[in-house]
Amino acid sequence: MGQGYTLCCEQCEYSVEYLQGVGFLFYKEAEDILADMKAGKMGKGFMEAANNAAAPTINHSRELYKCTKCGELRPDMHIELYDGETVVKEKQHVCGKCRSSMRIVKNIDKIKCPRCGKKLELAGILMWD
Repeated sequence: MGQGYTLCCEQCEYSVEYLQGVGFLFYKEAEDILADMKAGKMGKGFMEAANNAAAPTINHSRELYKCTKCGELRPDMHIELYDGETVVKEKQHVCGKCRSSMRIVKNIDKIKCPRCGKKLELAGILMWD
């Protein structure tokens, strides 16, 4: 089960919508992601790691990412490749604006607007599966 959120800035009218978590298609999506990795669709590093893993499995979820430099927000898929119980590779997220690294937002209550710096307000919630 996942959640969906809409965050809005009352000052400048910026908003971002995103889904978080996983749904009932988790296992199908994991199979597709692993197949894409092995085929090289996620880059050479993932291809080599997936093809060399003795017991490759995928953990993934939808998350909201924030740029460590400019504060840009972007929903994206968090993806980890495991070999058994060990994480061997994790998808890195790069800001489309400034090319800096992005990190998962852990607490939506403290997110600031990337445009004006004011606190974003929770404007909508949904549950999805």
